[in-house]
Amino acid sequence: MTALALNILVSVISVCSVAYGNAHDWEKLNDYSSQLYNSLPLSAEGHSKLQANGNIGKALDEALPIAEQHGLSKKIGLRLLHRHECVNAGEIMLERFGEWDSKPAFITFIEDGAGVKTLYPASWISTASGTRVFEFSDDPAVREVCATIEGSGIYDKIVGVLKKHRLNDILGVSVTERSTLDRFTKGQPFYELIRPAPYASVLINKPWDEIRGAEGMLVRTTWVIGNPAHDVECVTYCHTSDGDYNWHQITHG
Repeated sequence: MTALALNILVSVISVCSVAYGNAHDWEKLNDYSSQLYNSLPLSAEGHSKLQANGNIGKALDEALPIAEQHGLSKKIGLRLLHRHECVNAGEIMLERFGEWDSKPAFITFIEDGAGVKTLYPASWISTASGTRVFEFSDDPAVREVCATIEGSGIYDKIVGVLKKHRLNDILGVSVTERSTLDRFTKGQPFYELIRPAPYASVLINKPWDEIRGAEGMLVRTTWVIGNPAHDVECVTYCHTSDGDYNWHQITHG
């Protein structure tokens, strides 16, 4: 892979499998940049930026009527933009449903983008030069939400709210709906485990008491804009320790 290739955005075709509309430049909502992803802060750094900003409550309040207008208040949300691992040119972050220690889990792997036939953009990064995908999913429910977002203008409106509150480089718009949510324990949040080699980010259910009692700083990474139909999708937490990635690897490896 040449140095030039590192600057080329990997455009993933057939992401939503629907005709592109005129609202936004929807094709750019399918683009992925490994360089941009690798430039994101670790979770503790992103959390610190969010706390210093202090405007997420206002942003959620203003985004709610926008999402409700399009019937998506329980299906879209905001994600803390952060990374746990770097990707190479041509690689993407892809979430799949599976099992972890015999329990249902959402597992995000590093994949070769060219080798994946079915994938849909599940979250985005908004930058001064345009919009890029944060993470992909192969879940058909994500595809359905993408079809609603396309042509509706809702993405630009919510990004406008984030920009108004200086949050667009801290939070990204995300699709929170999944077809397999009923496989998880209702009322329990997701907790993120990190497997360092080969890399995997694993979201599993955990009781609140176990999450709050764990050592390290608790970082919230997902907010659903409206009151979700399935409570576990309200929040996703991961633990970190002062931005020390090695500690994070050892703790969850």
